[in-house]
Amino acid sequence: MTTNTPAQVAVKPLEWRIWKHGRFEAESIFGLYQTWSGHFRKPGEVRGNRCEDPEAAAQADYEARIRSAVIPAPAPAEQEPVAWRVRVKSDDPEEWSLLPAGGGADYLDRKGYECQPLYTHPAPVPAVPDDVAELVARLRKRSKYERDIQANNVAVAELLQPQIDAFNRRDGTHNLFALRLALEHKNCAENDGKLAEDWDAAIATIEAQAAELARLKGLLEEAREWNWIDFEEAKKAGDEVEAFLPHLCRLDAEIAAALAKPTDASNEGKR
Repeated sequence: MTTNTPAQVAVKPLEWRIWKHGRFEAESIFGLYQTWSGHFRKPGEVRGNRCEDPEAAAQADYEARIRSAVIPAPAPAEQEPVAWRVRVKSDDPEEWSLLPAGGGADYLDRKGYECQPLYTHPAPVPAVPDDVAELVARLRKRSKYERDIQANNVAVAELLQPQIDAFNRRDGTHNLFALRLALEHKNCAENDGKLAEDWDAAIATIEAQAAELARLKGLLEEAREWNWIDFEEAKKAGDEVEAFLPHLCRLDAEIAAALAKPTDASNEGKR
């Protein structure tokens, strides 16, 4: 008897954009998700749903719909061992002997011996840890927000560009208030573009370092698995991981501090 359980797959995060002041929306294959303060609206719904984190609730609903339509991939065929390692139970637990594929099975039922099969496997693909993926998702949302604000400021500045042109001609036809507004929005657009670039650079750095950390951890696990062959390689991999972890934690703390830093009041006033 088989049971239909949702498959464990990675689902691409929804991409949010501003649709009204303080409100966001995201397109999906199921329709449009919308969020605002303490609420989110599913595709096809008229009323919103109360929640603490609207974007997270919408993402959870979206992922549940995706996973409900996915079935697990069939399990790979059972592998034959490529070698065996054997040791005498009364000896040092780290003292193993390597035997060819056809010779180790003879020790499986032999009293006083421990015998383990060894298999080949593909190199692990570096994966971004869940907590880092969540941080990256928050940064992407912040970057998108800055670019949306930048587009709004650019639109206003372009609309008022004739006032700047009139001021540069010195013919007295410009409106001082409109001129000031145009210059302020133009400056804010430049600042928002720089902020978005900074967030994008932070995302690229975090993803690269997370992938490197995953690679080092994979190397460490592989080296530990085979440390009876090359203990020095395992120790070297372990040292690399231990040296890298504080740097990643420090970077995570810096990003969190940047996210918590209040936005410049003069810039917020133009949004």
